[in-house]
Amino acid sequence: TVASARTEMKALIERYSLTLEAPEESRQFSDEVAADYIISTDPKAGEALKKGDTIRIVVSKGPQTVTVPPFTNIHIVQVTSQLDAMMGLQIGDVTEVYSYSDRCNSNDFRPQGGTLPKGMDWDLWVGPAEMRPYRRSYLGQRWYDIRGFGNGSLGNMGNHVLDAPFWALNLMGTPPTSVTMEDMSYVCPESWPTRETITYEFPARPGMDPVTLHWMDGIKDDVPIDEDVQYHYAKREWMSFPPIVLELEKKFKMNLGNIGTLFMGEKGILWAGQFGNAYQFVPMSLKKTLPVPPKKFRRLAKGKSHVHEFFDAIREGRKANADFVDYGVPLVKTVLLGNVVALAARDGRPRVEWDGKAVTNNPAANAYCRTTYRKGWEIEI
Repeated sequence: TVASARTEMKALIERYSLTLEAPEESRQFSDEVAADYIISTDPKAGEALKKGDTIRIVVSKGPQTVTVPPFTNIHIVQVTSQLDAMMGLQIGDVTEVYSYSDRCNSNDFRPQGGTLPKGMDWDLWVGPAEMRPYRRSYLGQRWYDIRGFGNGSLGNMGNHVLDAPFWALNLMGTPPTSVTMEDMSYVCPESWPTRETITYEFPARPGMDPVTLHWMDGIKDDVPIDEDVQYHYAKREWMSFPPIVLELEKKFKMNLGNIGTLFMGEKGILWAGQFGNAYQFVPMSLKKTLPVPPKKFRRLAKGKSHVHEFFDAIREGRKANADFVDYGVPLVKTVLLGNVVALAARDGRPRVEWDGKAVTNNPAANAYCRTTYRKGWEIEI
């Protein structure tokens, strides 16, 4: 019967030579039925059975929980909208996430030379990177594009876009087990990919199932990049979107922007904006069927930003909300594993397996996890 102990149910079934089916994928969260107790049966209670029949059961996982990141001694004033949203959203298990960006921090040409501007200290500008001749196209924001100076589209925007899933899915303490380059366009050896599709696989966290995070950025192959036009903000028709974004937009007649994240829940979909500061249900009508989660965290004071929060933390002698050790470093390491796999993919090894400290399936790729400093710019540790 509903909510009978699973062991008692098995004993009853054996007595009458029935067959029990309880597939793992049918388990559901329930606020009413305790974990490992039965939510429902098919056939239902009271229906007649004959010897040898099969009973299919749905077993409870218990109430759904979300593990809150380590907030001890941290001023909760930033990244609170997504925490509130995910803590009580009830869109069900999130086992797949799609994040995408309209940036194309790359080029398909070798940057050209030029005359060094008067008063410019080129040695100082190059810094710890490998020395190279001056090229005017390194200036402005184009340094993002160049290996040794910047980290491409992913290194530019990944820290912003993946911030929301990192908080909401408690990924800061659980590194991915593998990162795979599914698709990539790599033209200029001095630059980063003009397009990339990367899959991160994260293991289960307390109260949360394993999750697959897909990242896409860049532009389609038929869009040229030249030195005179910056494509950091791609036109929408040029972008390499996750197909699911375009499918949902067409199906529900909505616009999911040029940049954002889709949380694919078993009961619905939530879209988050670039900085996790805008949310939208997919479809929007879902908002009417789900309860509004209570506010659990304080907001930034009006007119203040995360920069104010950082300086407030310094003045008050406490950790910033997104401090370096517990949050910033794990986020950046995860983002830059995408660049490690981009370089490994050029060598014909498009997948890296990661134990939190090193690549385990391709030792040569560990060289891409370190920086070589130019003589005179070394850092002593």
